[in-house]
Amino acid sequence: MDSALLASLAQLVLAAQCGIAAYCDFRHRMLPNLLCLSVLGTGIAAGWMLHDLTWVGLSLAHGVLALLVGMALFAGGVIGGGDAKFYVAVAAWLPLGYGFWMLGAVALCGLVLALAWFPLRSRVAALAPDPALAKEFRKVPFGLAIAAGGLLTYLASTGIWGAQA
Repeated sequence: MDSALLASLAQLVLAAQCGIAAYCDFRHRMLPNLLCLSVLGTGIAAGWMLHDLTWVGLSLAHGVLALLVGMALFAGGVIGGGDAKFYVAVAAWLPLGYGFWMLGAVALCGLVLALAWFPLRSRVAALAPDPALAKEFRKVPFGLAIAAGGLLTYLASTGIWGAQA
């Protein structure tokens, strides 16, 4: 298969997975384990097929570092467990050298999301499938920021149209 076509396919796969994750987090306040595992596995496969073993090794290092930080943030109640797992999965698409870029992109997307979210959170809470979940639905679905920031970082790292930077 042509490498440019393969690179475009990888970008589409990650975009689709991030879109599904964003929907799941917004609508259900849940990022399924199977989806996180799928993102992780396709990230490793894309790194192996498009780059080299160094890229894969550094991507796994990025994922491990993200896991350690995510566990600490989850233990402190800062983020949810699904957010931590999803961040790790998306981090596996990018080598460690892009770690701060992804963190910055996710933080920036999170800031934009929070600024848009707070005026709307009462209306969104009304969408909760069960009134007992309304409090949960007032919280910022940070999976949206992880999906957007991670995807933007991956696209920037590989070139939006498949040309590697």
